[in-house]
Amino acid sequence: MQASVGISDDSDLGKATEKAVGDALAECPDAHTVLLLVTHSYGREAFESAARSLQQSALGARHYAAGMVNGLAHGKSRYDAMFNKRAAAVLAFGRQNPPAVAIVADARSQPKAAGAKLVEQTRAELGKLPSSGLLFTPGLGVGAPLIDQEILDGLCEAAPDLRVAGTGLTRGMKVDGLAEPSLAFLNGRFEEHGVLLIAFDERVRARYAFATGARESGASFRLTATGGSIWKGADGRSARDVALDILSQSDPVKRAHFAANPAIAAAEHSVCLATRDEEGYFWCAPPIGFTPDGGVVAFYPLKTGTELHRVRLDSDCAIDAVKSAVGQLRRQSQQSHDLVVSFTCTMRGFTLGDRAPEETPTLLRELSPRVHLTVIANGEIGCREGTPPRATLWAYSLCSLNST
Repeated sequence: MQASVGISDDSDLGKATEKAVGDALAECPDAHTVLLLVTHSYGREAFESAARSLQQSALGARHYAAGMVNGLAHGKSRYDAMFNKRAAAVLAFGRQNPPAVAIVADARSQPKAAGAKLVEQTRAELGKLPSSGLLFTPGLGVGAPLIDQEILDGLCEAAPDLRVAGTGLTRGMKVDGLAEPSLAFLNGRFEEHGVLLIAFDERVRARYAFATGARESGASFRLTATGGSIWKGADGRSARDVALDILSQSDPVKRAHFAANPAIAAAEHSVCLATRDEEGYFWCAPPIGFTPDGGVVAFYPLKTGTELHRVRLDSDCAIDAVKSAVGQLRRQSQQSHDLVVSFTCTMRGFTLGDRAPEETPTLLRELSPRVHLTVIANGEIGCREGTPPRATLWAYSLCSLNST
């Protein structure tokens, strides 16, 4: 597959973009599609200017796409905006089996319809239904409940065999701690809360893997009443009391931490709640807040009867997730990997701590892709072989793309 990556951490985003584009085009001079990903630490005005400059920097490409993310990693270098780092990366796709690229406007009111519309746009360009791709959603910027899963549901209803990996775009946080609305860009068009899809047909062989590395810690409970993204009851009690007891193991100090800010406490104490699928994999479902009547506010809706497990997520677990995801790709094929894009939750940076720089080198050592880029994510989209894509958090997701 024709693909290349360029990256720069110049403090001037215009210069960083020019360097990243130049390096990417040096390896893929006849680019069909150019994707610019920028850490939100540069700010909106600089991002918009850099996105508009893409057409002049990469003359002759059909598509110019861009978005802001929490961070980037390449080789041994990690640029995490949550730790005041910045960088711009460019993914260039060549004209051999090129992608179709689509964008939709604010997806909050009709997320499933937005997913279906993306499929129709890419189908019109490819001449057939897409089978794989990279998806960039509004992520955490829409607030609870998140709409990523509904966008995925719309995608998969319109194209049942479509598999994607990806993340939510972001512009960082406001002073009150709430997320800024994200911006998606394609061919001169900016969309707040928009969705961007880069899609391929079956001429590109795609393989996907997902892992959290979470380890069960021996406690669980079942939801007995839910309403949208609110867990109302669990095991015959208030969901809030049960969740706090399970997460804190009845330690009063830890319980106070989780009651004040469950998402931050989860990272500090390396503990989370998660569902477990039929294959035994954990999908994290951390609470983000509580209602006055004892409910739990969650990122994604869960059905009554869902069992939630207390899981351990420490730095060893986070590195194990990389190895697990690599193992999943290897089981699917022993062939080489032309392009691998990985998405790692920004919370994993706190979980890894001083070991955060180990994450990408572990992947490169275990897999050795020809071209690679890590995106530090704002909500992740993960799927494994034979399973539809799913929106989740605190995860490590891989997408491997190769020409057939």
